[in-house]
Amino acid sequence: MRNGAQRVTARHLVTDSTVFTVGGVLTLVATVLTLVITTVLRFTAFQVVTVSFLVFTASTLVVLMVEVRRRSDRIHNVMDICDRLATSGQAMAGFKSVGLRLGDVLDNYAGQPEIAIAWQTAMHRCSDTLEQLAQGHLVTRTSDQTYKLAFLHRGLPLRATSLLRANLDFWRSSDGQEYWSEQLRALREGLTIQRVFICDGDSAAVRDLVQRHADAGVETYVVEESQLAPDDRVDITLWGDEAVFYKQFQQRPQGRGQWYDRFSFRSRDVDETNRQYERIVKLAARVPPRRDHRCATGGGPEAGSALSVSAR
Repeated sequence: MRNGAQRVTARHLVTDSTVFTVGGVLTLVATVLTLVITTVLRFTAFQVVTVSFLVFTASTLVVLMVEVRRRSDRIHNVMDICDRLATSGQAMAGFKSVGLRLGDVLDNYAGQPEIAIAWQTAMHRCSDTLEQLAQGHLVTRTSDQTYKLAFLHRGLPLRATSLLRANLDFWRSSDGQEYWSEQLRALREGLTIQRVFICDGDSAAVRDLVQRHADAGVETYVVEESQLAPDDRVDITLWGDEAVFYKQFQQRPQGRGQWYDRFSFRSRDVDETNRQYERIVKLAARVPPRRDHRCATGGGPEAGSALSVSAR
């Protein structure tokens, strides 16, 4: 925290008042030196006054030119941002909202290092996210359901694999239950969902999970992990032809931190992942829904039939 406060203080040094203060001091120093030099060199009184005035004027002009340049660059940057955002009313509204909220913070908590650290951190995170999106991808924490739910709300068709060796616990977790509840809502609204469960063994928990998806209206498939090439034993989600989600088995810091996932919006990544998904689904077996659909929200006596379907 101490280092952060020091950085905030250093950044606040470059202000309008600072520029004029430093410029004024330098101007006075230059003028005094001029007076001393001209006196030592036995200039006449008129020459001393004239040279000192010229030095003072020149120094003042330099300070003003520096400030004008700073303000011009500031205006140019703002205008450039506004011009680039003008094509999207929604983006402009978001940018304006962020600017107003930041202005409120600066007005209400001016000169407080702790607040400055907080808003700078928030701005850095926003900037980092936008920088990634500008490159066509985004890395998020695995526990962050924001983007997955946003795609569901948009109504994009969903095709996915689920590597149960790695994420069976996810479906049991509160995050998994929230995600599943939103998928049930989307299914009721007519969204198409297709999912391939990649299994590394048989258990009651796996059978119940797979059958529950099939009974809820998900076009459900199963495939044994051993039937797939190592590179195809993955968690992927395709959102229409617009985006792809990769499960990244990457933990930061290693052994005790958060797991991170990656979204990509680049067409070449979507096309490549689509071909990979088609390879996987060709080896999978369809799991039919049960007639009574009792497993849509929980288990049932027939749950053990889910993995009895032979792979094609």
